[in-house]
Amino acid sequence: MLNSCVVFYKTQDIRNTINTNVSQANQNYSKVKGDYEDRSEIFENLKKSILDLQASSFKTISEKKIALDEAYQNITTKKDEMVKCQQEFEQVVEGKSQIKSNEAEWDKLKEIKRVMKASTSQLNGLGEAYTAKSNSLGDAISNSHYRILDKSQFSKQIKENISALNNSLLDINGQFIVFNEKVQNAYKNGQINDSTYQSKMEITSKISVELNKIKSACKRLVALESTFQMQHKKQEEIWVGENTKSNALMKRLDSEINEIKISKIEYQTLSNSLKPKAD
Repeated sequence: MLNSCVVFYKTQDIRNTINTNVSQANQNYSKVKGDYEDRSEIFENLKKSILDLQASSFKTISEKKIALDEAYQNITTKKDEMVKCQQEFEQVVEGKSQIKSNEAEWDKLKEIKRVMKASTSQLNGLGEAYTAKSNSLGDAISNSHYRILDKSQFSKQIKENISALNNSLLDINGQFIVFNEKVQNAYKNGQINDSTYQSKMEITSKISVELNKIKSACKRLVALESTFQMQHKKQEEIWVGENTKSNALMKRLDSEINEIKISKIEYQTLSNSLKPKAD
């Protein structure tokens, strides 16, 4: 607006624009901050679980986190600049409804407007850069061999599997008692010859060995599960994989589970060999 060749700004108009820009910046920053805190918590929990922080598998993730830190700091700095401009504006226009071009505050006001406009534009670009860095870190963790294990669910699954195996063993043992009695009676009554008898006894002996392996592995699993609970009693989510503090115990658990699987397969093969062959 012109008044005798003197230009002036209405302070309320500028205030509205600045307040809108700062309000939008704060809203966007709040979302970025929430994302950054989530990413940082995940990263720090993973870091605490790592044995060798210099291992390439973790170092790549760590470098992504450093890049995210820098992107977040850039946004924080720029947002703070906008807030500072807002405060400086209020100091400059205090008690004034307008600022004229022939007043001392004119140049200060123009500089504040320039900085605010530039910061608003720069903040948008920094937001895009942050999003890219955040996604990059998330992808690096997701695509790594590290994974999160839910302690309660994992322990529950182990206990349920052990319980099912023990019940199955009880049932199988009962069946074998009956089977052995039938074989012994058949042999005594001359219904089967020595060769058949010896063959069946050898197979049942091998089956007993496999069942004992399963039983022993189950006992070790119970002990390892208890150790697992003690080691992670203050954690609900546990990072596992090579180069994690939990890896040695997880390998022992996997080893026992694998032994049970092998023995179950061998048991099934031996058990099938005892069944009468179809003509």
